Amino acid sequence: MPAIQASRRLVKSPPELWAEVSDAASLARHLGEVGEITITRLEPETTVAWEGERASGTVELAPAGWGTSVTFTAEPVAAEVADEAPEPVAREPEPVAPELAPAPAPEPEPKPAAKPRRSLFQRLFGRRRAAANADRAGGGEDARAPGEDPGCAHPEPTGPARSSAEPEPEPQPDPLEQVLTQALDSLGQAHHRPFSRG
Repeated sequence: MPAIQASRRLVKSPPELWAEVSDAASLARHLGEVGEITITRLEPETTVAWEGERASGTVELAPAGWGTSVTFTAEPVAAEVADEAPEPVAREPEPVAPELAPAPAPEPEPKPAAKPRRSLFQRLFGRRRAAANADRAGGGEDARAPGEDPGCAHPEPTGPARSSAEPEPEPQPDPLEQVLTQALDSLGQAHHRPFSRG
């Protein structure tokens, strides 16, 4: 899995942030979700390499204008794979008594043949032709449905186009990325000291 990175410019001085990230206990407070943390390498005032139970990574600090650019990089720790997985035991199917055997499925009935769909012109001229034939036959009865305009063809309604595909679910953020973002939020919070009264 590729490394996950989160960075932000925090309005704190590099020495103040260095004190927070270079101490294992303090860093563990910010990265609590990855388990117990061990610091593996320190480059003074710039980089801290750390390892946790669920992930490992680095914290990099760099001065940036009125604050400090903080970049967390992390990779999940690969789970240990067992050397040998137990092989599944093959079992023979048990014989079924004839009276308990499932009845054979009935054969499906054949579907009636679908009528070929007529084009707009066939529907339009077919209605006029049927009306003209009824008038010629002397019946005098209109072959059209009651209230139907003789010169107007009504196309068959077709519903709105529907997609059979379901909407794609929104991608969920990676849990490790959330941990890094929360660590940046935690580091960026101001730690106020109570006022001393004298």
